[in-house]
Amino acid sequence: MKKVTKLIITLLLAFSFIGCSNGEEKPLAIKWDEENKINDSLSYRIETIGKSKQITPDVVGTVIKYFKPTKENNVLLNITMQMTNLKDEELKLAELLVGSYIIEETEYICATGVVSEDGQSISQDVTLRANGTSRVHFYAEVNPDLLNQEVEFKFAVKDGEKEKISSMKFKLEDVTKHYESKNLNDVITFDGRSEITLQGVNTTKQFQPAQPQGLYNYYKV
Repeated sequence: MKKVTKLIITLLLAFSFIGCSNGEEKPLAIKWDEENKINDSLSYRIETIGKSKQITPDVVGTVIKYFKPTKENNVLLNITMQMTNLKDEELKLAELLVGSYIIEETEYICATGVVSEDGQSISQDVTLRANGTSRVHFYAEVNPDLLNQEVEFKFAVKDGEKEKISSMKFKLEDVTKHYESKNLNDVITFDGRSEITLQGVNTTKQFQPAQPQGLYNYYKV
């Protein structure tokens, strides 16, 4: 009888260990320079990682809405990505995922801001149109003294009653390794579709044609 009891207890323990191991899925790795996919709902590609004093639209006009830290000495840690809705219906990101940064075991929940199609406005009401692509910021207010530490960026994605986690770790000082460095007069090619050459960098009070004559358009501060 004792042998049978021990056998039953051993089997129960074995099943409980199997159950625990199946319940703890390893986070998916977020890849910097590749397309990432979240279920069949979203795909995204990271553009930039950095810190700033404010999050602004891509096109800055005379009147804009922007977001800045609540404390003067803090900065906004920001990941910007191109995000595509793979569904035939609008997606509200707040209902699907939560982004966060973890620094020294402290979690900072991200705010989200989506840039309008014309680049002139940015909103925290992050709704992605059906089959559309938008530029999205994931940012959190942090003390800049912490940013010499390793940072973990995490996505918690709701999948029914479960959450699937995607994550990546980085140091801000290593971010530039993901960008290709170019010098003035180097030719830059974009996927074989176009080329540009950086000819010069300067400061000026106004832009005007190379050979202005008579009536012409110019742009000034």
